[in-house]
Amino acid sequence: MIRYRELPARRPAGGDASPRASFLRGFLSLLPAVLAFVAFAAFIAGAGFPLTTDDRERLAGTTRGLLVAFVAITLARAALSAHRRYFLRAHAPDAALVLVVFLLQTLPGSLPGASELGSLRTVLTQGLPLLVFLPGILRSSRRLLSSRLPPSLLVLASFVILVISGAGLLLLPRATTSPLSAVDALFMAASAACVTGLAVVDPATAFTPLGKVILLVLIQAGGLGIMTLTTFLGLFLGGGRSLRHDAALQELVGEESFGRLRRVVATIGLATFALEGAGAMLLYRFREFPAEMRETSRIFESVFHAVSSFCNAGFALHSSNLAAEPFAANTGYQLVVMALITIGGLGFPVLSGLAGFAAARVRPGQPRRRLPLHVRLVLATSLVLTVGGGSLVYLLERDAALGPLSGAQQVLAAAFHSVSCRTAGFNTVDMAELSRPGVLVSIFLMWIGGSPASTAGGIKTTTLAIALLSVRATVHGMTKVEVFRREVAPNCVVKAFGTVLLSIVALGLGFFSLLLSERHEALPLLFETVSALSTVGLSMGVTPGLTDPGKLVVTLLMLVGRVGLLGTLVALTRPPGPRFGYDYVDEDILVA
Repeated sequence: MIRYRELPARRPAGGDASPRASFLRGFLSLLPAVLAFVAFAAFIAGAGFPLTTDDRERLAGTTRGLLVAFVAITLARAALSAHRRYFLRAHAPDAALVLVVFLLQTLPGSLPGASELGSLRTVLTQGLPLLVFLPGILRSSRRLLSSRLPPSLLVLASFVILVISGAGLLLLPRATTSPLSAVDALFMAASAACVTGLAVVDPATAFTPLGKVILLVLIQAGGLGIMTLTTFLGLFLGGGRSLRHDAALQELVGEESFGRLRRVVATIGLATFALEGAGAMLLYRFREFPAEMRETSRIFESVFHAVSSFCNAGFALHSSNLAAEPFAANTGYQLVVMALITIGGLGFPVLSGLAGFAAARVRPGQPRRRLPLHVRLVLATSLVLTVGGGSLVYLLERDAALGPLSGAQQVLAAAFHSVSCRTAGFNTVDMAELSRPGVLVSIFLMWIGGSPASTAGGIKTTTLAIALLSVRATVHGMTKVEVFRREVAPNCVVKAFGTVLLSIVALGLGFFSLLLSERHEALPLLFETVSALSTVGLSMGVTPGLTDPGKLVVTLLMLVGRVGLLGTLVALTRPPGPRFGYDYVDEDILVA
């Protein structure tokens, strides 16, 4: 394992270096963290608990006092700084956010539609001050990320923290229409953060608008990866970075070069929000909303479904998912959702490669550019799986689950099911009506999943392709795996077979555990196991009836599936010691 050594930032010399001044600077540098904790507690109290009018006025006064204290502490730190110009330049985002928050708090207390998510005045006075502390939190995260934790463990820890934090927020009284148990809150937070979509309660009726916003935030953070999201914010708000942080990001975004990593993260963040925004506008355009539905609810539903689609989460704001009446026969709506699922499931390296290829083609005088092997393999495999899976679903289910639909609707529903199984989790047909062959086809598609460095789960399309190509090479007596006139690196072949083997082992352990804890039939439990490990979210009706041990097993499967099988194993095992330039003698082993 590569060991990274963090070097201290170079700062201008000068200023008062006496022990008394140094102690005062250190003390003042700790106060913003204390203020941030108090501001977060005030926001949680105001947003998550029913309070009286007097209590809300006290909270508003507290947050205003926090802002004043923050400004005073920042000015004092600048006065004691060794180099004031350097300090002020580094904390410019803090000053800009303070100014924005003060301006926004002068807006009227209520605006049209504000009652949908609570008083706008409450949100501005209690929620926005948290933004003031965000740059400092991002800068402080550098010390945490500079610890000796390996990159793979940092990735796993980030998702664990996100799940636990989300569960705590979902336990707030004002987040749900009726109280959730701790296990149910943990399950729903894991399902959202791991972009799975399995639900032990109905998201449409169990959560208040605040609870649905929490789910949306968890889906977005889990889809991008909390480290990618914080790095993207840090690019604009002055957050710190470290070599370990960059190494962990490489596992999430699939970028090989450290030098291009920040630019890649910025591109991923901007492209994600742009695609989700465009998708939300199209979904709003194709949706026929009820006349009594408020405008804010219409916008929120469109945004929620766009984010859930792009992140391959599968959460919908209707009890029947997309099999509900407004969506089941809405061709335009389904096509937009399918496009968002496909784009999110291709992976960021593929989208970047396609964008670079298209840009090179339109520029005059540029040399002809080939698509990278990874991009071509992902596109070819995804096309075969989508068309082949959709054709099989149509042939197997046209007289079963697709029977009530017309001919054109059957084709669309089959194609949607093929796309959603890898690994979005939306459904436009009743999953309980699938035939057994259709269930097995769905399990196979769910097991494969999407592509590497994407929002999808599963063993990934490239893993399947490399494993099959390796089998073909072995059958033909070839010692190398070749595709598209390129040779696949031997370590990629080893990783592909390792991922397949680990997936089978994890599925076997999860399935066996559910057989011990649940009383359902074997096939629905197997479907549930694959859906959880591949972060799909489709279910044959088993999820709401799971026991607490079964919910914990599925929660663990979702977390392992989102982090990755190899990534989880690497994070939880100690790396071998260094080897000093020796190799053992080769010896053949009989393999039947």
